[in-house]
Amino acid sequence: MDSLDLCLPKALSKLNLLEQYKLNTLVHKWRDVVGDVIADHTKIVSIKPPDMVISADNSMWMQELQMQKRRIIELLTSITIKR
Repeated sequence: MDSLDLCLPKALSKLNLLEQYKLNTLVHKWRDVVGDVIADHTKIVSIKPPDMVISADNSMWMQELQMQKRRIIELLTSITIKR
């Protein structure tokens, strides 16, 4: 018997909901990816692959995101590939 981690993506794929599930997973994992401090000052506004719109409290936090962009993209990519 498959675990829920294996069954859920299969079922969602059959219903054409897998991509939306992956995108929602990114939103929910945002704090894990960027950390508590950055997550307190930023949020994902929308995701329309391959683009993601992120809101920041001010330009300082947007600059912080820009400096960590490569790391954030790598982590977000690893999350979506696992699903």
